[in-house]
Amino acid sequence: MQNMCWICQKHQGQKPGKSARGGGVLGPTRGKNPGKVPVVLLVNDADYISRHIYYISRHIYYISRHIYYISRHIYYI
Repeated sequence: MQNMCWICQKHQGQKPGKSARGGGVLGPTRGKNPGKVPVVLLVNDADYISRHIYYISRHIYYISRHIYYISRHIYYI
């Protein structure tokens, strides 16, 4: 996972919350970090780009699922 951009890593480390003692719920141990700032890199390396084609396709899939989920929860008046 080191050759992956942090955007690609977003969907990799998501874990469901686990119950703690006393009934509390622990959040995911990895994933979202609000302290990170997105960085745009222009890379002129075909091998680097080809490694990310799969992850870009996964982003398109996740975005489409989010759009579907949101559309199922929009109610028109």
